[in-house]
Amino acid sequence: MGKLLRLEPVIRQGGCIICADHQAAPQTPLPHYRYYLRRLREVMSDVRGEKVVTAR
Repeated sequence: MGKLLRLEPVIRQGGCIICADHQAAPQTPLPHYRYYLRRLREVMSDVRGEKVVTAR
């Protein structure tokens, strides 16, 4: 989460494009990557003042 929060100023300026190229190693377990994506959505929604809608 710390890495995502570090991006907050860039997200606020609209200059953040997240991609998987160098964010996750090939051996990253799928549950860990899903957690990362969920937290990314939460952080970005919070920064933009949007309500987070999560699918279960």
